[in-house]
Amino acid sequence: MTLQLWKHRGSLILTRAQIREGRLTVGCIGGSITDARPRHN
Repeated sequence: MTLQLWKHRGSLILTRAQIREGRLTVGCIGGSITDARPRHN
């Protein structure tokens, strides 16, 4: 099976630099995508 590349993502230069420096912060906004409870923003 051959998949076509539709949208190439960047090389994450800044992310890799932060990892090298030990300063990468990863966060999530909102709830779990598997949580079926309704939300009212």
